[in-house]
Amino acid sequence: MNVHIKSSDSNHAPVKVLVPQPDGQSAVLTFDNMPEMIGIPFIFMTPKANTINFPSGINIYKNQQLKKAFATNPDGVTFFSDLAKFQSNANLFEDKRLIKTILKRNTVYMEGETPNFLYFILSGKVKVLKTNECGKECVYDIYQEGDFLGYAALMEDCVYKESATAIENTEVAIIPRTVFLQLLHSNSRTTMQFIKLIAKKFSDVEDKMVKIAYNSARKRVADAILYMSKKYQNSPFFTFEREILSAIAGLAGESVSRILTDFREEGLIAIQKGQVKILNPKKLETLKN
Repeated sequence: MNVHIKSSDSNHAPVKVLVPQPDGQSAVLTFDNMPEMIGIPFIFMTPKANTINFPSGINIYKNQQLKKAFATNPDGVTFFSDLAKFQSNANLFEDKRLIKTILKRNTVYMEGETPNFLYFILSGKVKVLKTNECGKECVYDIYQEGDFLGYAALMEDCVYKESATAIENTEVAIIPRTVFLQLLHSNSRTTMQFIKLIAKKFSDVEDKMVKIAYNSARKRVADAILYMSKKYQNSPFFTFEREILSAIAGLAGESVSRILTDFREEGLIAIQKGQVKILNPKKLETLKN
């Protein structure tokens, strides 16, 4: 059968792929061997009333999500390869409970809870934050597809010291605590991988605290805008939520709004339909205190 895939880029013609098998599952399996197809979503439809083929279709979808996330973070390939060998199970996702959907604004975990899972983000974005006694949020980081989440508390054997909330609909693969800890104890490569992640996490937090302490409000908002752009794969557009920008910059919402207005009047950014568009990234990067 011929499959036509229309690119979202108007400068490119639709891709035409010849698939010898007539069914959709075979088509997706063919795409598995085509790197340029990674990240393209698929919709499975069937007129059949029975559910015999449903599990295999779901497993194909889950593996596609994993491959897309792996393309963002190659360390995920290493981890899941070691996990598959550890469990002697090539297909980790036969159990549909290992994939969880977190709706926008819902929590992945809360500060003070006992950790039970390691999370690997397949799609979407999650903010990690602490809240003070007045309810004000301080966002430490934003995690996206290809990132691991919740590993520090598991390795330290303590409760979560921060909360994690989805800022858009997010899918995560979940690995039970016992399985993760057993893999850590039996595989030095996995152990070193997560030690490096923890070291980077604390280095990033220290850098953020220094910037909040010494940078001007304008510089902090500029850095927050560039940070959000990076989290959206360096796109000049990203979804604008004043609360998140305020939390990242460590400023009150009113202050952030005033600075955004100044940046817009100076031709540095544009705000259109709930999105920020960066017009002059170089000037934002070199903005003086």
